[in-house]
Amino acid sequence: MIICAMQANQQFNFIKNKDLGFEKENILTLQSNGREITDKYEALKREWLSHPDILAVAGSQNLPIHLFQATVVNDDEGGDPNDDLPMYQMRAGYDFLHLYDIELLAGRYFSREISDSLNL
Repeated sequence: MIICAMQANQQFNFIKNKDLGFEKENILTLQSNGREITDKYEALKREWLSHPDILAVAGSQNLPIHLFQATVVNDDEGGDPNDDLPMYQMRAGYDFLHLYDIELLAGRYFSREISDSLNL
């Protein structure tokens, strides 16, 4: 039992200190199970950003570590299922990647100023 507790503590410390590729400090998250925040999001965002200690506000379906929805891409019908590629998706606002300081490996961030089919 003591060994299990020590192992669990080591794993917790590893996860707590691991660089996950996004900023996780000084970020407050609110969970909404209904439409109460979603329906008033823009007004709430303006109100929150009027406070001098709030630097950014972003909306999203989930946190960066909670990607639940995936579409499986397989380009060869009847092919090996081990080479299928899961494509995870999440709805997020324009400022989401900037708020979490998530670096893109390729491409560009979404922008309100650029209107194209990739910016839905």
